[in-house]
Amino acid sequence: MQINVFIVSNVRLHRDGLVELLRGCPSIKVLGADSMQETQNVLRTTATDVALIDAPSPGNSELVRVLRQICARIRILAVGIRETATEVLACAAAGIDGYVPMDAALGDMVVAIENVVRGELTCSPKVAASLYQNIGFSRGGRRQRADRARASGRRVDESRLPHQGNRMALGNTAQHGEEPHQEHFAQA
Repeated sequence: MQINVFIVSNVRLHRDGLVELLRGCPSIKVLGADSMQETQNVLRTTATDVALIDAPSPGNSELVRVLRQICARIRILAVGIRETATEVLACAAAGIDGYVPMDAALGDMVVAIENVVRGELTCSPKVAASLYQNIGFSRGGRRQRADRARASGRRVDESRLPHQGNRMALGNTAQHGEEPHQEHFAQA
Protein backbone atom coordinates (compact mmCIF):
# COMPACT_ATOMS: atom_id res chain seq x y z
CA MET A 1 0.00 0.00 0.00
CA GLN A 2 1.34 3.43 -0.92
CA ILE A 3 1.29 6.39 1.44
CA ASN A 4 -0.37 9.47 -0.07
CA VAL A 5 1.85 12.50 0.54
CA PHE A 6 1.25 16.17 -0.19
CA ILE A 7 4.12 18.66 0.03
CA VAL A 8 3.44 22.12 1.43
CA SER A 9 6.11 24.79 1.04
CA ASN A 10 6.27 28.40 -0.04
CA VAL A 11 9.67 27.72 -1.62
CA ARG A 12 9.00 26.29 -5.06
CA LEU A 13 12.52 24.93 -5.55
CA HIS A 14 12.22 23.07 -2.23
CA ARG A 15 8.85 21.47 -2.96
CA ASP A 16 9.77 20.60 -6.57
CA GLY A 17 12.96 18.93 -5.35
CA LEU A 18 11.04 16.90 -2.76
CA VAL A 19 8.52 15.82 -5.40
CA GLU A 20 11.31 14.53 -7.65
CA LEU A 21 13.06 12.71 -4.82
CA LEU A 22 9.92 11.06 -3.44
CA ARG A 23 8.50 10.01 -6.81
CA GLY A 24 11.20 7.35 -6.98
CA CYS A 25 10.05 5.73 -3.72
CA PRO A 26 7.73 2.75 -4.23
CA SER A 27 6.01 3.14 -0.82
CA ILE A 28 5.07 6.78 -1.45
CA LYS A 29 2.63 8.38 -3.85
CA VAL A 30 3.11 12.13 -4.21
CA LEU A 31 -0.32 13.67 -4.72
CA GLY A 32 1.07 17.12 -5.36
CA ALA A 33 2.91 20.10 -3.98
CA ASP A 34 1.89 23.69 -3.50
CA SER A 35 2.23 26.81 -1.37
CA MET A 36 0.46 27.12 1.94
CA GLN A 37 -2.23 29.36 0.45
CA GLU A 38 -3.13 26.97 -2.38
CA THR A 39 -2.87 23.76 -0.37
CA GLN A 40 -6.08 24.30 1.56
CA ASN A 41 -8.24 23.93 -1.56
CA VAL A 42 -6.37 20.87 -2.84
CA LEU A 43 -6.43 18.93 0.42
CA ARG A 44 -10.21 19.21 0.68
CA THR A 45 -10.51 16.96 -2.37
CA THR A 46 -7.63 14.47 -1.90
CA ALA A 47 -7.15 11.53 0.44
CA THR A 48 -3.83 12.66 1.89
CA ASP A 49 -2.14 10.55 4.57
CA VAL A 50 0.86 12.82 5.25
CA ALA A 51 1.50 16.51 4.69
CA LEU A 52 5.17 17.47 4.52
CA ILE A 53 5.58 21.06 5.69
CA ASP A 54 8.50 23.42 6.18
CA ALA A 55 10.04 23.68 9.63
CA PRO A 56 7.70 25.51 12.04
CA SER A 57 7.87 29.27 12.04
CA PRO A 58 5.49 32.03 13.07
CA GLY A 59 4.38 32.20 9.45
CA ASN A 60 3.28 28.59 9.16
CA SER A 61 1.92 27.87 12.65
CA GLU A 62 -1.53 28.71 11.33
CA LEU A 63 -1.04 26.07 8.63
CA VAL A 64 -1.06 23.22 11.16
CA ARG A 65 -4.37 24.41 12.61
CA VAL A 66 -5.88 24.75 9.12
CA LEU A 67 -4.63 21.31 8.06
CA ARG A 68 -6.26 19.79 11.15
CA GLN A 69 -9.54 21.53 10.33
CA ILE A 70 -9.50 20.27 6.75
CA CYS A 71 -8.54 16.70 7.60
CA ALA A 72 -8.32 15.68 11.26
CA ARG A 73 -6.67 12.33 10.44
CA ILE A 74 -3.82 13.77 8.35
CA ARG A 75 -0.32 13.26 9.74
CA ILE A 76 1.91 16.33 9.60
CA LEU A 77 5.65 15.96 9.19
CA ALA A 78 7.93 19.01 9.46
CA VAL A 79 10.99 19.01 7.20
CA GLY A 80 14.29 20.67 8.10
CA ILE A 81 14.18 20.58 11.90
CA ARG A 82 17.31 21.04 14.00
CA GLU A 83 17.30 17.89 16.07
CA THR A 84 17.21 19.42 19.54
CA ALA A 85 14.72 18.72 22.30
CA THR A 86 13.60 22.36 22.13
CA GLU A 87 12.70 22.19 18.43
CA VAL A 88 11.15 18.73 18.68
CA LEU A 89 8.98 19.85 21.60
CA ALA A 90 8.03 23.00 19.67
CA CYS A 91 6.86 20.78 16.80
CA ALA A 92 4.80 18.66 19.18
CA ALA A 93 3.31 21.76 20.81
CA ALA A 94 2.33 23.07 17.37
CA GLY A 95 0.44 19.83 16.65
CA ILE A 96 3.02 18.36 14.28
CA ASP A 97 3.19 14.56 14.36
CA GLY A 98 6.85 14.08 13.42
CA TYR A 99 9.87 15.65 11.82
CA VAL A 100 12.69 15.15 9.36
CA PRO A 101 16.03 16.54 10.59
CA MET A 102 17.98 19.11 8.57
CA ASP A 103 20.72 16.63 7.73
CA ALA A 104 18.45 13.69 6.81
CA ALA A 105 18.96 11.70 3.63
CA LEU A 106 16.10 10.56 1.40
CA GLY A 107 15.97 7.16 3.11
CA ASP A 108 15.61 8.88 6.50
CA MET A 109 12.69 10.92 5.19
CA VAL A 110 10.95 7.83 3.84
CA VAL A 111 11.36 6.08 7.20
CA ALA A 112 9.96 9.15 9.00
CA ILE A 113 6.94 9.19 6.65
CA GLU A 114 6.29 5.47 7.13
CA ASN A 115 6.67 5.78 10.91
CA VAL A 116 4.41 8.80 11.28
CA VAL A 117 1.62 6.93 9.47
CA ARG A 118 1.94 4.19 12.11
CA GLY A 119 1.82 6.80 14.88
CA GLU A 120 5.52 6.44 15.63
CA LEU A 121 8.19 9.12 16.05
CA THR A 122 11.67 8.75 14.63
CA CYS A 123 14.27 10.59 16.69
CA SER A 124 17.91 10.35 17.68
CA PRO A 125 18.91 8.73 20.96
CA LYS A 126 20.00 12.17 22.18
CA VAL A 127 16.54 13.67 21.56
CA ALA A 128 14.88 10.60 23.07
CA ALA A 129 17.00 11.03 26.22
CA SER A 130 16.12 14.74 26.41
CA LEU A 131 12.43 13.98 26.06
CA TYR A 132 12.70 11.24 28.67
CA GLN A 133 14.41 13.65 31.06
CA ASN A 134 11.75 16.27 30.35
CA ILE A 135 9.06 13.77 31.31
CA GLY A 136 11.06 12.91 34.42
CA PHE A 137 11.11 16.56 35.44
CA SER A 138 7.37 16.68 34.84
CA ARG A 139 6.89 13.57 36.97
CA GLY A 140 9.00 15.22 39.68
CA GLY A 141 6.42 17.99 39.72
CA ARG A 142 3.66 15.41 40.20
CA ARG A 143 5.69 13.80 42.99
CA GLN A 144 5.86 17.18 44.80
CA ARG A 145 2.08 17.57 44.48
CA ALA A 146 1.64 14.03 45.81
CA ASP A 147 3.85 14.89 48.79
CA ARG A 148 1.74 17.99 49.50
CA ALA A 149 -1.45 15.93 49.22
CA ARG A 150 -0.05 13.31 51.61
CA ALA A 151 0.90 16.05 54.09
CA SER A 152 -2.68 17.31 53.97
CA GLY A 153 -4.00 13.86 54.96
CA ARG A 154 -5.30 12.74 51.56
CA ARG A 155 -4.37 9.26 50.34
CA VAL A 156 -2.19 9.16 47.23
CA ASP A 157 -2.05 6.07 45.03
CA GLU A 158 1.47 6.58 43.63
CA SER A 159 1.33 3.36 41.64
CA ARG A 160 -1.04 5.18 39.32
CA LEU A 161 1.16 8.24 38.75
CA PRO A 162 3.05 6.98 35.67
CA HIS A 163 -0.08 5.38 34.20
CA GLN A 164 -2.37 8.37 34.43
CA GLY A 165 -0.36 10.63 32.17
CA ASN A 166 -1.03 14.18 33.24
CA ARG A 167 -3.34 13.21 36.09
CA MET A 168 -2.72 11.63 39.45
CA ALA A 169 -5.07 9.66 41.66
CA LEU A 170 -6.00 11.44 44.88
CA GLY A 171 -8.66 10.66 47.39
CA ASN A 172 -9.58 8.89 50.59
CA THR A 173 -11.15 5.85 48.90
CA ALA A 174 -8.89 5.14 45.94
CA GLN A 175 -7.21 1.80 46.67
CA HIS A 176 -4.52 0.07 44.64
CA GLY A 177 -6.20 -1.90 41.87
CA GLU A 178 -9.46 0.03 42.04
CA GLU A 179 -10.51 2.54 39.44
CA PRO A 180 -10.76 5.87 41.27
CA HIS A 181 -13.81 8.00 40.70
CA GLN A 182 -13.56 11.24 38.73
CA GLU A 183 -13.53 13.34 41.89
CA HIS A 184 -10.29 11.63 42.94
CA PHE A 185 -8.32 13.14 40.10
CA ALA A 186 -6.48 16.43 40.19
CA GLN A 187 -5.18 17.96 36.99
CA ALA A 188 -1.40 18.00 37.05
